[in-house]
Amino acid sequence: MQTLADLLNTIPAIDPAAMSRAQRHIDGLLKPVGSLGRLEALAIQLAGMPGLNGIPHVGKKAVLVMCADHGV
Repeated sequence: MQTLADLLNTIPAIDPAAMSRAQRHIDGLLKPVGSLGRLEALAIQLAGMPGLNGIPHVGKKAVLVMCADHGV
């Protein structure tokens, strides 16, 4: 049986060069730098994932809207 530590050691490292390219690309877009907040950081992390060559592909896209009225 594989331990969690063994499993974590099999995860490849991120690609800092791809993340840097993504950062430069996002900062060069026609918008204020940092205006997309956490979405920019997420895009940069996705770009650094091994095997994506800095271009994350999102297959089936979906929008999930959840709401409630429970007094909180």
